[in-house]
Amino acid sequence: MSESQAISGASNTPIIAPDTIPNPINKVNAREAASITRLNEPLDEQNWSIWRERIRRVFKVCGVLPYVDGTLSSPNKQTHPDNFEAWEFNDSYAQCLISNNITANQMMNVSCLVTA
Repeated sequence: MSESQAISGASNTPIIAPDTIPNPINKVNAREAASITRLNEPLDEQNWSIWRERIRRVFKVCGVLPYVDGTLSSPNKQTHPDNFEAWEFNDSYAQCLISNNITANQMMNVSCLVTA
């Protein structure tokens, strides 16, 4: 199981291939879920299982769970530029949710990631 599957709780979730992405991908409304984007307890060395369950719900409510669990791949920038732009925004939002909900010590585990 990949790390993203561990966070999202997904196991055998089908992956949507980049060329078959439903049209259109809409940008998530980051302001709509602003009040729930910070957990009281960020991820540290001892609270993985509790944090995972809480952050998974945040991802779902914020509309970015498919970006975190890898079931929505990035569309082709050349053939679907609008979808690519929205996908990139949503993925960046998911990355912000992750980085804002982990301790500084845990940042070394995510600082090299390219996508959520």
